[in-house]
Amino acid sequence: TEEINTCLRGATYYVKVNGYGKARNPYRLTYDTHAESCTTTCQDDTREDDDTFSQARETTFPLYISTGNAICPNDDDWYSVPLFTGEQLTIDLAFTQSNDQQDLDLHLYRDGTDLWPCDVSNQDPCTPEHGQSGSSNEHATFTAPAGCDDGCQYFVVVRGYNHSSNQYGIGLEIDE
Repeated sequence: TEEINTCLRGATYYVKVNGYGKARNPYRLTYDTHAESCTTTCQDDTREDDDTFSQARETTFPLYISTGNAICPNDDDWYSVPLFTGEQLTIDLAFTQSNDQQDLDLHLYRDGTDLWPCDVSNQDPCTPEHGQSGSSNEHATFTAPAGCDDGCQYFVVVRGYNHSSNQYGIGLEIDE
C-alpha cells in the first residue's frame, strides 16, 4: 500500500502507476481532495522523509524515544516496529494541544491496513484506547497476536487529525 499526502495548487494532474521491474498486479487507486491553502508556516522536523511505510524510521528494541518531532498538515510520520507473538507495544505520544488545529492521533498499520482507523469523515472507530482522543498526549497499547512467531512488521503512524500540525515526542516500548 502506498499513500501520498500533498497540497497541490489548482490544476490538472495525472497519476502514473508503475510496477516494480516487470511486475504486474491488480490495484485500486483512490483519491480525496479538500480545499486548503498550500501556504504553510509549519516547519517540519529534520528527520524527513518518513512519510510512508517504505520511509519509516527504524526503531530500537526494547525502547525507542524520539523528541523534537513535528507533524505538518498532511505529513504523517511513520515508525517501523517488528513484533513477535505475545509482545506488548506501548506507545506514548507527548504534545501540548491548545486548539483543534494541534490534535495528533496514533495509527497502527500492518500489511497496508490501518488497524486503528480514525479521521474526520469516519469518527466512529476513533477511540482514546488507540491514542485518538481530542486532547494533549496520547497513550495506546497493542499485543501482537498469534502468527507472529517469526516476527510481524507493524508501523506506528503519527497523524494530525483533520490536517492538524504540532510538535511532539514519542516513546515506543516493547515488553515480552
